Amino acid sequence: MNQLIEFISGKKTYLVAAAAIAYLAVCQFTGKAPSEEIMGMFGFLGLTFLRMGVSKTNQALEHVHQHIEAIQDSLPEQPKAE
Repeated sequence: MNQLIEFISGKKTYLVAAAAIAYLAVCQFTGKAPSEEIMGMFGFLGLTFLRMGVSKTNQALEHVHQHIEAIQDSLPEQPKAE
């Protein structure tokens, strides 16, 4: 189960898009009109997963920024050019 969670981590938006495309393809081949409710669910799921990704990226950037500041603080003082 952990391997499945690791596999889909970072791919959820793409999986939702693929499911929506597959759904539309099935509707096309069967001659049924796509349900607006189902398409809306795909849209909201994709948007939610995209937003989660933006939040994770922001957290990662803050973490990197903290490491850069720590490295800069540990460097010796550089003489200033005149």
